[in-house]
Amino acid sequence: MDITLKLRGMSCAACARSIENAVRSVPGVSKSSVNFGVEQANITYDPQQTDVRSIQDAVAAAGYSAQPIREQELLYGDNDAERQTRQVESKDLTRKVWTGGVISAI
Repeated sequence: MDITLKLRGMSCAACARSIENAVRSVPGVSKSSVNFGVEQANITYDPQQTDVRSIQDAVAAAGYSAQPIREQELLYGDNDAERQTRQVESKDLTRKVWTGGVISAI
């Protein structure tokens, strides 16, 4: 069975490798591919040996979070909650950059 997970918390390519290794360590997972750019993991697993919850737990144990992506979200992009989360993160980062710039100028 194949599943695509939306990943959160990655900051570099090494994070993607850590997630791949964590997922591959789950019994029943035959393939794991993490794309850092789109923050997604494509996983092939045997549903008789493991389930999505076990895979999510392995990702969480590595220090990240993962949520299954519905097929409609793959076709049409992020859902509204994801878009709002990204906007909040963007505003927070913008504020931090401006604060850092002002402090550096002083």
